[in-house]
Amino acid sequence: MSAEVKEQPKSLSFDEYDAIGFDVDHTLVKYKIPNLFNTMHDLMTDFLVSERNYPEEMKKPFSHFKDLCVRGLILDKRHGIFLKLSENGFILRATLGSTALNDEQIQDIYGDGKIFPWFKDLIETVDNLPPRFRIFENFFDMPGIVVTAKVIDVALKDIDIVKDEELVAKKMSTVESDVMDGFRHLYNHKNFADNKTFFKSLKEDPERFLEKTPEDVCQWLKKIRELNKVMFIVTSAYHDCAKFVLDHAYGTEWTDLFDFNATLARKPAFFSGSNPMYEVNDEGGHGSVVHEMKPNVTYLQGNKEILMKALKKKTGKDQPKILFFGDSLRSDVFPSKRFADWDNFLILEEMEAEDWEFHEHFEDSPKIKKYKSTEPSQDEKEYLTSLSWGSLFTDGKSCDDSPEPCMNTLWGYIIRKYADVAVPQLQYIAKLPMDHKFAVFNHESVRQWGFFPRRPNALENRSSRK
Repeated sequence: MSAEVKEQPKSLSFDEYDAIGFDVDHTLVKYKIPNLFNTMHDLMTDFLVSERNYPEEMKKPFSHFKDLCVRGLILDKRHGIFLKLSENGFILRATLGSTALNDEQIQDIYGDGKIFPWFKDLIETVDNLPPRFRIFENFFDMPGIVVTAKVIDVALKDIDIVKDEELVAKKMSTVESDVMDGFRHLYNHKNFADNKTFFKSLKEDPERFLEKTPEDVCQWLKKIRELNKVMFIVTSAYHDCAKFVLDHAYGTEWTDLFDFNATLARKPAFFSGSNPMYEVNDEGGHGSVVHEMKPNVTYLQGNKEILMKALKKKTGKDQPKILFFGDSLRSDVFPSKRFADWDNFLILEEMEAEDWEFHEHFEDSPKIKKYKSTEPSQDEKEYLTSLSWGSLFTDGKSCDDSPEPCMNTLWGYIIRKYADVAVPQLQYIAKLPMDHKFAVFNHESVRQWGFFPRRPNALENRSSRK
């Protein structure tokens, strides 16, 4: 009897696409995460101490609390509880502010099953939760986990969150207001032009926050351009800040690479909504509303329908095939797949941060001496991972009769369901030929994974490793 033929995973290659698009922050431009997180944290805590009268001890450095911080936590603002969820809504871990809760405490609040009651809406929309919840999913949000936890610790000190629900709700309303004021203080897009808060620090010392783009990535983008692919940018950054970070990372020649630039895109709404698109006026603000994008012009806001109209015209195809690169599961990967039906690459720095060993050669790739030259520092690994919260990808359970751990967290599910390929940084793929075949995630199976160049260490069968 002949041996059973193993089903081959589906694949994609760059040469299949008519248009290739990119997010900017943490995709085209890599940030120095420890410096970014430290600065964001310090600016927010300074604001809360000076403007909202929180105690000076709030100013203790981010590094003292970094284990509280990990991608994808959900804050229940009514109770002051951070939650990590499984792919079926089970509450894997929880903290009240910075204090870990045990199973009994979680059950007292959420019931014996420890199931997140609003999970169906969350898993179907990755966004549509009641106002009492907040998702911390991107690198600009994540320092806010530590700040919020500190504020909750102060506000709910010596209060029983089960017995004193009315008082907790009142206290948490103030917490929410104060923390949101802190975020607005930090991220108001006008602060770049006004030279305030984080943007002041960024403009004064960009080397402190931004990596220079490696030459092989620059050459890779030029190679895509030479193949007559239409290239575009969709970023939620304001146009002046996006230009600044791209100028620093690439030099001003980056403008020759991209046909269309949509800034302040307000993703994920860019992909599902109908926000108008604006020209940039002489003062750098919103000018006239436009209904058609012109090449080599930067626009504000907009929606995918306006962009698609431009891409169809530029490619000369009614149904151009589009590939998009982004770092946010919530704002880039999910909506581009769900609402635009684009293929995508997820830039996922946690793949290398979760301490997996690098190998020079891989079964599905050509023999290249080195994929990348910028290894993450130990600080970067520690800032993007948490012993308290565990892996982004798994809680350690095995798949059926296989010894391999399942990718069974909420965000592991979102990766599998909506990403096509996940890579730690662009530099991993920059030296590959344009016709290289990347194995993609099987969106319905936990067994065929699209990680490149290999799975994160947490998803390996440890018993088989040397």
